[in-house]
Amino acid sequence: MSISSKNIITYYKDLPAEFQSGKNLHSDYAYKEYDGSVLCIDIKAMTVLADAFTVDTLLELASIHHSKIFEVVHNYDGFIGRTNGAFNQSFFIQDKNQSAAKRACLAAKEIVTYFLENPIYEGLDITLKAGINTGSFYLMSVGDEKSRQIITSGIDVNYAEDLMEKTRYYDTTIMLSETTKNGLDLETRQIDSIYRKGVEGAHSIFQLL
Repeated sequence: MSISSKNIITYYKDLPAEFQSGKNLHSDYAYKEYDGSVLCIDIKAMTVLADAFTVDTLLELASIHHSKIFEVVHNYDGFIGRTNGAFNQSFFIQDKNQSAAKRACLAAKEIVTYFLENPIYEGLDITLKAGINTGSFYLMSVGDEKSRQIITSGIDVNYAEDLMEKTRYYDTTIMLSETTKNGLDLETRQIDSIYRKGVEGAHSIFQLL
């Protein structure tokens, strides 16, 4: 499934209300809805990337598993937000079911592998980290981490973001919540048990292998 960047000129005012709460969304972000479930990615890098990395490239990667996509694209001349060498790309997954969780895991692995193996990124300081919770996941590449903007809200996305942050502590790449891991036929390894503010009991967290 290939998605053309020509189809993404829809503006912030038309975003669903739950996505308009992000403090850093601006009118030059765009989205479009597709059939299936919704995939969430946020990617940033502070290095100027090759022009070969277009909106189409990432959208095609993200839609491999036929996800429903709200594209939130900082789009400049068909490229991913190339402002001062930075780029953004964001999607959202909201389905709380195992098929959505598995799609999120597979898509995360696909995108991580793409960046690791694509020769146009060789030698660039790009490290991908992902956290996945009940089908929502948050993915970033690291440039200047202090400058990255959080543009999503909601408990599932926030927990996914927390898991992504924990990849640094545990030296892992893709972390899963217990609810995401349960029922998946993917190889995982339990990393730890954690307590979440406002949530009763300890929750196991896992590494996606």
